[in-house]
Amino acid sequence: ELELRMWDRLAKLSWRPFEEAREFVRGLGLGSRDQWVEFCKKNLQPSDIPTAANNVYAAAWTTWGNWLGTDRIADHLKEYRPFAEARKFSHKLGLKSHGEWNEYCKSGQKPKDIPATPHVVYQNDGWRGFGDWLGTGVSATFLRTYWSFEAARSFVHKLKLQNINGWREYCKSGKKPEKLPAAPEHAYREAGWLGYGDWLGSGSIASFMKTFKPFETAREFVHTLKLTSNIDWRRYCRSGLKPIDIPYKPERTYKGKGWQGYGDWLGTGRIADQERKYLDFAKARAYVRALGLRNRAEWLAYCKAGKRPEDIPVYSDRTYAKKGWRGWPDFLGQAKHKLEKTKSKKGVVW
Repeated sequence: ELELRMWDRLAKLSWRPFEEAREFVRGLGLGSRDQWVEFCKKNLQPSDIPTAANNVYAAAWTTWGNWLGTDRIADHLKEYRPFAEARKFSHKLGLKSHGEWNEYCKSGQKPKDIPATPHVVYQNDGWRGFGDWLGTGVSATFLRTYWSFEAARSFVHKLKLQNINGWREYCKSGKKPEKLPAAPEHAYREAGWLGYGDWLGSGSIASFMKTFKPFETAREFVHTLKLTSNIDWRRYCRSGLKPIDIPYKPERTYKGKGWQGYGDWLGTGRIADQERKYLDFAKARAYVRALGLRNRAEWLAYCKAGKRPEDIPVYSDRTYAKKGWRGWPDFLGQAKHKLEKTKSKKGVVW
């Protein structure tokens, strides 16, 4: 065992000559550097043949393909045709897309001096995208040159399109000039873009780009309409009569700027349930108990009669659900009355 260890150390000090080591490795029939590394991890190679052969035999080393006998050359070491010649060859293939090019490369028909990744090899030698490489004329979006914003918008106005869906259908039709972008909101983001209403000439402008009247002025205008509900307001907005500088959703536009609900906005004085302020549970229950109502039905009838104070909710079971609610008998005082009546019959004095 000691002799084997000594021999192993001596072998590493005196590696087998490069040609002999390479001849041995080629006889293994390995197909790649990864396979060679796996082979070495299993300690199957002779002690006088290094794992990192490319370092030990640096003076004679060329490639792993030469070492293993596969004759494969790394992509960055290959010699390819000049860009113009390679592109001319690609044009003759009649391929229509990047996907078809990849399939062609996998077929084994591609010459060795034509790269499978031309966008990498010719990146700084004339590369203009796969449309140019294949001869389809389709350029990558970031390489295209478009009309100026004013010229493009003027052209689009003449199309008389009514909305963004009409624009998308036009782009799919194949009639759109190449110098007119399908996504103008990106192409002209810093060059005058104001929304599709401006782009199409329809006059419709995105809400966040509109300038609305101040809250008080807008509310005063809405009061003159004499609308009585949120539903009436929505119908009015859909009618086409609403001025552009009055928002469709005032609760968003004027949030934090005076908005107090649709009752205030329409002038009806009604406050939405979720915006009302009610009495705390104990005070509301004390008031209701004093009414002497016998059940929930009588309470609802009382509310319909218009006698209920606005600071006590009709559906108290919902409003006070997590604020002390114990059921309608407790809220109306029936549970307490029933208990007192029962105990008085038994002669109990409280």
